[in-house]
Amino acid sequence: MKKMSCLFWALIFLLTSCATSPQTAPSNSVDPAPFQEKGLYIWNDTPKQHDFWKACGFTVVQLCDLGWHRNAENGTLEQYTKVLANDVKNLKADGFKVYVILFANIKQHKGPGDLEPTGIGEKFHPSDEAEMEERLSYLRKTIDACKEADGFTLFAGDPGGIPDTLGTGSVQDFINMALKVKALVKEVAPQAKFNINTWCVTMFTTPNYSASNVNFWLRETQSNRAIVSYKGLLDSETGLELPCHDYYRPMTLRQYYSNPVYRKDPPLYPNAEDMTTIKATEAPRLWAWPYFLLDEADDGDLGGAGVTSNMQIEVRYIHKLVNEMRGLGFDGIIGNWSYSGYLEKALNTYAFSRFAEDANVTPEMVLAEYAGYLTADEASAKTLVEIFKYIENQSNWHKKMPQATQLPQWETTITSPEQALEMLETVVASERPYDFDLPEGSKMYLLRVKNRLKAMIE
Repeated sequence: MKKMSCLFWALIFLLTSCATSPQTAPSNSVDPAPFQEKGLYIWNDTPKQHDFWKACGFTVVQLCDLGWHRNAENGTLEQYTKVLANDVKNLKADGFKVYVILFANIKQHKGPGDLEPTGIGEKFHPSDEAEMEERLSYLRKTIDACKEADGFTLFAGDPGGIPDTLGTGSVQDFINMALKVKALVKEVAPQAKFNINTWCVTMFTTPNYSASNVNFWLRETQSNRAIVSYKGLLDSETGLELPCHDYYRPMTLRQYYSNPVYRKDPPLYPNAEDMTTIKATEAPRLWAWPYFLLDEADDGDLGGAGVTSNMQIEVRYIHKLVNEMRGLGFDGIIGNWSYSGYLEKALNTYAFSRFAEDANVTPEMVLAEYAGYLTADEASAKTLVEIFKYIENQSNWHKKMPQATQLPQWETTITSPEQALEMLETVVASERPYDFDLPEGSKMYLLRVKNRLKAMIE
């Protein structure tokens, strides 16, 4: 990446600022080696953002196969599969590795209407051989159409899983299907790699606990350990992607910290011992998959918490999680690009990539770098950093965290959105040719900052 001018602004800021937050100040230098892979999970390709992704240094893009959602009887599915295959080709042509995420036990939509009406699909029990064969036949077509992809990932649940209405289910049902899909990928696209993603694998077990019940998350850990210990599933050819909810997700942490049994010692999956067991499987790819962290407006439960997220910042929480995943020994990490608000979370996406690239990059450095890209002079950059800090202190993500897990606030001279708006009027947007491929122009982004501050007043 071309960072020279922004590194200059970062250096100036670090030398002149007296507002360094104690929880993010660098201590001992750690191994700056990047993850082998850092990527984004997307529902649909966004070609005009490829330059930004490349500038950030992302190496992998995961596409979501929603073919089950399309009518297989009137050509809608066939048309969708062609678009998906073309997205694979375009992303690879731009230098990205591409994985296609396949969903588990969902019946293929066959009408009426072009799209499956619920959005989560109708499930079948994996023990139903006829239903399973039909699902595999549709997956075969998708894998064949996208066989230029570097790999395929089987996604466990949400959508997927076994509702109580279908009878008893267990993690073994997911394991059995994973073995079938693994064999299918090897047959149809032998050059492609194969991963298992255990997101919401709890949904394969009975009873189907609500995610607002601590038992949901405890069972998630039990199921993950069962998957890892199953002989013949993970091996030198099969990778593993783990959600890592216990480390970062407000919805999960609130369940633990509100429960008297786990409040003082919330469990973590994976812990260091788990990672030793996982690595013993010789799985060649171990990727952390913290889906929600880049998008403060939704962690699956409370939405935007009443604040319009015209733009958002959570660099302290992103920094903490990325380094925790590195410390555990993951060799890859995947963020999300799935919601329509990708422009609002551009700074979070940039921060995610920077922290994944270099363990010695701090939140202070990221804010200074990004402010330097957006502004025309040193004074504007320093002012914008202070505004960034104030906005992050009002983060929806921060507010949804249990108090025990909330990080200390940034120290800043700004005490109100009105004061921040007044200071923003002094910020001069950069009009020079960008030495970093921003996802949108500086003036447009600063307008987002302005609107976020106005929303705090309203």
